[in-house]
Amino acid sequence: MVKKLLLLYIFLQSAVCYAETIKTDVLVIGGGASGVAAAIQSSRSKLKTVLVEQGPWLGGTMTRGGICILDANRNFQSGIWAEFRRHVTNFYKKTPGYDTAVNAVLRFEPYTGAAILKKITDTVKNLSVKLNTPVIAIKKDGTGWEVNVSIYKETVTIKAKVVIDATETADIATLAGAQFAADSTKQIQDISFTAIVKDNGRAADRTIKKPEGYNPDLYSSLKTADVKALMDKSKILNDKYLINWDANRYQVTFEQLDAKNRTETYRKARLQTLGLIYYLQTVLGYKSLSLEEYNTADHLPYIPIIREYKRANGLLRMVNDDAYKPYDRPSKLYRTYIGVGDAVA
Repeated sequence: MVKKLLLLYIFLQSAVCYAETIKTDVLVIGGGASGVAAAIQSSRSKLKTVLVEQGPWLGGTMTRGGICILDANRNFQSGIWAEFRRHVTNFYKKTPGYDTAVNAVLRFEPYTGAAILKKITDTVKNLSVKLNTPVIAIKKDGTGWEVNVSIYKETVTIKAKVVIDATETADIATLAGAQFAADSTKQIQDISFTAIVKDNGRAADRTIKKPEGYNPDLYSSLKTADVKALMDKSKILNDKYLINWDANRYQVTFEQLDAKNRTETYRKARLQTLGLIYYLQTVLGYKSLSLEEYNTADHLPYIPIIREYKRANGLLRMVNDDAYKPYDRPSKLYRTYIGVGDAVA
């Protein structure tokens, strides 16, 4: 009996050890729009691919960050972007008032967008998706990479031939020792925490608690703005709105976005957005608005919009003249363009 138990113990230990190492061709770290697209295309190219995301949702800024009204690339629909659009439109096509025109502005509830992306990835062969999986460490391993991640609080090693950093803040490239351009440390664009709110009807009062450090002067420009027009433009559907205005923007420095300072920076940025909601409710009379969609403590999105951060020193760096004077540049990058879009920054 003891011998059988010992053999069983050895077998289970071997199984656990085996489970702690995953081998793959491509490891994509970061489940934002670009990370999901890279993982899907890699898998469809018959490469074994693992996609890890430290948060609970796929979609990055457009789901976890709340940017769920997408007005760009309506006339340049192709590939995975077009596939996502079709899924969203099919999901909402029976919703009264939803615009199903081929080139309509794409609108969706963040949770629904994340669920659609998960549904798409679940049908892709050669692809394994792991949510709520933070990266602990990364190191070179011969010609490939060895990455330690945390899955259900257990450390798992993933050995990959290629690693793609699709995080919002270049954390993996930083851990791997990438060098970044000196101008990355200069002035960068503001970050924003959006808010998804729902109109609960004129009689409802969903006023939130006055946020810490609330300063109404930050939002006073809204007194002379056409807030109703802003709200109409921000409407998603199902009486929900995306609040992503200038008043959401929070000025940051390069150092404030560093990993050691990020938590405090995000806390202050969240307070600024909460202040905007409080101002709308108490000064402008929109007391029926409630924060929706996210199960965070303050019901704001999981992550902010990060418009820019670090720029790595790669083998070649594209500059403005590569677009404005493509035929005069020695790099001849126009020969290898793979992206097209109509977004205006």
